[in-house]
Amino acid sequence: MQYPKSVAEMRVDWPAPDHVPEELKVDLTWASGMVPNDLVDPYEPCAWLSGGDVPPLLYQPPVPGR
Repeated sequence: MQYPKSVAEMRVDWPAPDHVPEELKVDLTWASGMVPNDLVDPYEPCAWLSGGDVPPLLYQPPVPGR
C-alpha cells in the first residue's frame, strides 16, 4: 500500500458538519488500524503526522458507504 506523506494527500470531500473547514477533512483510516499492514513497525508510516506542518487538529468524517 502507498501511504500518504502529506495532509493534502489525505484530504477528502466527504460529508461533515458545516463548521468543519474543508482543509481539515482527511481520511485517516490507514493510520487508525482500519487498513491492515504487515510492517515491522506498523506506526512508521504515521511518523510524519507529528510534524510541525500538520495541523494540531484534523477531522475524520465517516467513510461514505460504511
